[in-house]
Amino acid sequence: MTERYHRILRDPLFSSELARIQQLEGDRIYCGHDICHLLDVARITYISVLERLLSDPAAFCGRKPEELKDLIYAAALLHDIGRGREYEEGISHDRASAAIAEEILPRCEYSPEESDQILRMIRSHRGQDAPSGDQTDLAILLKEADRLSRLCFTCSAADTCKWDRHKKNQTIIR
Repeated sequence: MTERYHRILRDPLFSSELARIQQLEGDRIYCGHDICHLLDVARITYISVLERLLSDPAAFCGRKPEELKDLIYAAALLHDIGRGREYEEGISHDRASAAIAEEILPRCEYSPEESDQILRMIRSHRGQDAPSGDQTDLAILLKEADRLSRLCFTCSAADTCKWDRHKKNQTIIR
């Protein structure tokens, strides 16, 4: 049951969509959506969970870190996988990513309940459907990790980036 997210990495649809993104973002001067970004989001989210569990062991409804890690890594690996479809078809990448994830997750043996939670994290990572305030909500932590993974404070293209200056990450947190 543990570390099913490794299966995502080997999934042919995941691999082809990731390659599609790499090709389409080849000349991009802004943040990319490569495997490094996906893993940065996973790691930052997991660090946030571990920090929260240190201060409140009962957080996350008593779920074990390993169980949460599997969900976090699955969501993080899949949260931007629809970028290629956004670029080519105009579909918002959160919706496209969720559609792709719906195909991949059952093949990687995630239960319907786990898949629902992962899909919720993917659909809300841009903030539209994300709940606010509860720092034990994985969707909120993934959304924040997505922002924190960006190194805006060192980016040579920051001045022309479409992100609002208040949204840009200006420091190292995790």
